[in-house]
Amino acid sequence: PAGTSARPRQEDAQEFLSFAMDRMHDELLKLNGSNSKEGMVVSASDDDAWETVGRKNKSAIMRTQSLVPSELSAIFGGELQSMVKAAGNKPSATIQPFLLLHLDIFPDAVHTVEDALHLFSTPESLEGYRTAAGKAGVVTARKSFQIHTLSKIMILHLKRFSYGNHGC
Repeated sequence: PAGTSARPRQEDAQEFLSFAMDRMHDELLKLNGSNSKEGMVVSASDDDAWETVGRKNKSAIMRTQSLVPSELSAIFGGELQSMVKAAGNKPSATIQPFLLLHLDIFPDAVHTVEDALHLFSTPESLEGYRTAAGKAGVVTARKSFQIHTLSKIMILHLKRFSYGNHGC
């Protein structure tokens, strides 16, 4: 297409599937009369955040991103909950849509899909996380993902490559 580099690029099956599903989703929305032209993800602003109280009376600030629904998202669409915890701040949770779930299978500890799902939900450290104004400033935070809503049919992208300082 116009605007892309003339140099050939490597594309894989997952990228093609993601592209095809995004286009099918867009076309289904057009057929249903939707006028939106951008990515079909509706993101809540910071003003739309709300506080929830969960187990053990622990509270978190919640935000939601949602996918404009289509017949495709009704079958393949699910939701992830991303949770960020930083010292001195209430945890922040964002609910976001997915059509494909990307799982690393490269580490030696991953032998099954269940292992890959556990690795996916393992908290990671975020260095240099900026807290809200007036708080501690820059701290180390913890971020984790959990499946919030399952899709009827879940597509798992099993990533077998590792990226580091020396490339792939």
